[in-house]
Amino acid sequence: MSTLALPLPRLLPVATETDAGMAVPPESVPPEAVSPEAEATDERLMAAAARDDETAFAALVARWAPRLHRFLVVGGSDRTDADDVVQETFIRAWQARTRYDPARPLSTWLFTIAVRLAANQRARQRPLPWQAGMDPPAAEAPGESGGIWDRARAVLEPRDFRLLWLHYSEDEPIDGIATVLGISANAAKVALHRARQRLAPFLAAAHAAGALS
Repeated sequence: MSTLALPLPRLLPVATETDAGMAVPPESVPPEAVSPEAEATDERLMAAAARDDETAFAALVARWAPRLHRFLVVGGSDRTDADDVVQETFIRAWQARTRYDPARPLSTWLFTIAVRLAANQRARQRPLPWQAGMDPPAAEAPGESGGIWDRARAVLEPRDFRLLWLHYSEDEPIDGIATVLGISANAAKVALHRARQRLAPFLAAAHAAGALS
């Protein structure tokens, strides 16, 4: 199997910061700056990557790295840890590119790898006994619809917050979310329903106040 000739950091896009401190998504790039690879589907790019096309794989990195990073940060990872996980996610994806199943959405595959790597990272970072009473660092603000997502993070368990984010922010299907989080599709449906119920009073108040259209 070929190894990636280009160092992966060269494939990762340089994050452009908005006022909210979040990376500008690829869709915000001016049309004249979009390459043919950027307009190709994930499946076509992965098929090309499986043939050792590094340009196609770089296009996938540019498309998905900001979204993976954002998912990890809003889920509680600090930016440095998220950087490490995103980089390792794409290293693993490149190494496994010939084994990718195009019947599965690429997003599900990448988020699954990232979630597992983040879990391993957290396990390695378990606090020492003398740190047990210390408060964990606060997660960074999502940056968009902040009030809603801040409230969601405050009242939901981390897994349910990630589930809600994948469903509404990433438009992942229930089956894909279940795969990413390592639960059954039925459990994902139940958790999504319960998360909506827990947020219902806040959403109703926001609607009444005109905060939501």
